[in-house]
Amino acid sequence: MRPCYILPFRRFIANTFFRIIFKFINTVLYRAYKLSLVLAGCLLFMHPLQAQDIDTTEVVPPKIFLNCAGECFEDFVKTEIPLLNFVRDQAQADIQVVIISKKNASGGQLFTLTFIGQNDFDALVDTLTFTTRVSDTQSIMQEQLIATLKYGLIRYLARTNLISQIKINFNTSGPNKEKEAIEMPDDKWNYWVFTVDAKASFEGESNRQSVSLNNSIFGRRITEKSRISTLAYYNYSREKFNVNDKRITANFADYGFNGRYVRSFTEHWSGGAIYTFFYSKYSNFQASHQIAPAVEYNLFPYSESIQQQFRVAYQVGYRYASFIQETIYDRMYQNIPYQKLSVILDFTKTWGNINTSLDASTFLSNFRRNNFALNTNLTIRLVEGLSLTLFGSASLINDQISLAKEDASDDAFLLGARQLPTNFKYFTEVGLSYTFGSINNSIVNVRLDQIE
Repeated sequence: MRPCYILPFRRFIANTFFRIIFKFINTVLYRAYKLSLVLAGCLLFMHPLQAQDIDTTEVVPPKIFLNCAGECFEDFVKTEIPLLNFVRDQAQADIQVVIISKKNASGGQLFTLTFIGQNDFDALVDTLTFTTRVSDTQSIMQEQLIATLKYGLIRYLARTNLISQIKINFNTSGPNKEKEAIEMPDDKWNYWVFTVDAKASFEGESNRQSVSLNNSIFGRRITEKSRISTLAYYNYSREKFNVNDKRITANFADYGFNGRYVRSFTEHWSGGAIYTFFYSKYSNFQASHQIAPAVEYNLFPYSESIQQQFRVAYQVGYRYASFIQETIYDRMYQNIPYQKLSVILDFTKTWGNINTSLDASTFLSNFRRNNFALNTNLTIRLVEGLSLTLFGSASLINDQISLAKEDASDDAFLLGARQLPTNFKYFTEVGLSYTFGSINNSIVNVRLDQIE
């Protein structure tokens, strides 16, 4: 039997051991708590110091997408403005630049640049324009485009750290009002502009030769209130083939004149008259004269025609036609009152561009003599990197009044020297394009380009 004093002694030892352990744990936790406060304070005071060590001069160029409806010299722009990061898709861009060019009254081009901010630049939109003359070289047009791009981008770059790398100079001398007063020069041509074209092409092989002549003179007078345009042309071509010791020759010739006068009424309405004359050996027309008054309504203001148009035009007129050979309807000439309705839709937007026209015409004396023609050309960006292109035309033809009664040789039909009877005509081209990979699109490298 164990002595009775053993049990109290064991309890004393156990209590003493646990007190020592608990005191040690409390001491460790307390010191850890104090250490954590010290570390937290150090981190709190060190954080601003670390923020001051960040290089705030780091350049992060905004991403630019050039949305061009026509020629915008994209490679040249990239080399002249290397400070920016050009990307291949509008969805990846911080700034989208829509560039539209249209022919102006003098025969040059009117360029419209619409700057559209995205991401950090959202809601920043601006539009700048510049014009070129018909005599301007490509180099002059490129310089004007670069200058206008730089002007438009200043507003966006001013919100980035790139502004420190941009230098702006002002002409502080000021103009001499006496010597440099701007005066409109006397216009001895009274807004008339003329363009004369003369082209000739020659092509040949051992058993084939071709000659082509194309000549035209185009005159126009365009003001805010009216537009006059005239076109006279003459085209001739000859094809020769040697097939199985047989020589086949086909000749083509046509000439004509177009003239129109248009008067501006309001921002949506206009009206005028159209006259057309032509000769065509292919179509068996000795002479075709037609004249018609016309009226047009544009759903959008004409001042917005560069970006959007929805025009509806109606004309009712008279046509006199004489034929080279007697037609299948036993006629050598014909008088034709007619009417025509035209609808033109033209949009250039950030999602793409579309140009569609619909023409419907009928003889007033016989509605079964009619013609319906649809033409469309569109490019739509469906999603990032994926775009759809569609180009096509289709016609329903029920007005071939000039078909010759006399049979032609098979060679004339096969070589396209004589029109064939038809109730319809169509052409279409559909394409999908998908681009993926790196978004960087700023580098230009033409080594071994255009080398076959």
